Amino acid sequence: MKTIVSMLGLLTALASGGAAQAAAVVQTYNFQGLLNDNSKTVTGSFTLLQDADTQTASLESIAFTIGSTVYTTATAFLSPNNAKGSPDAFILWGNVNNPFGQGVQGTTEDFYLTFNPFTLKTWDLAYSEAGVAVKHSTGANLTLAIPAAVPEPASWAMMIAGFGLTGAAMRRRPRTSVSFA
Repeated sequence: MKTIVSMLGLLTALASGGAAQAAAVVQTYNFQGLLNDNSKTVTGSFTLLQDADTQTASLESIAFTIGSTVYTTATAFLSPNNAKGSPDAFILWGNVNNPFGQGVQGTTEDFYLTFNPFTLKTWDLAYSEAGVAVKHSTGANLTLAIPAAVPEPASWAMMIAGFGLTGAAMRRRPRTSVSFA
């Protein structure tokens, strides 16, 4: 029994030590929306390397679709946006013709999304096509969510060790017999 308790202590120390060292985490976000004029749907996901302590983030990957146009890391980038009055607001830009071109002006097929990855708040998605007025998606037409989490290996190890300890304790317990008269 002492060996099992020692192993559980070691697993707990490893799990808590690993979590305390990593301030920056990779987080995936699912995105779904509909332009306010109902002309195009917006779907996809993007992954950020973010640090909640410093409120910083960088774009790792993106698979974002507006209508039939797909944006990737080759055609999108992330920048901080202090204009929204929040130091942790960001703008996700996408431009098919000029990946580093900013501004949704109705001259190219591009978009921007203003959001906060730490609170999942979204402000606005603006989308433009050449020769067409800029369209927006706001309010209930715009959602940003984190997909369901998968436990880390250390969590699985602690859970299995807990089941093992419970089983060992139940096995060592004296059995009682019940007789009905």
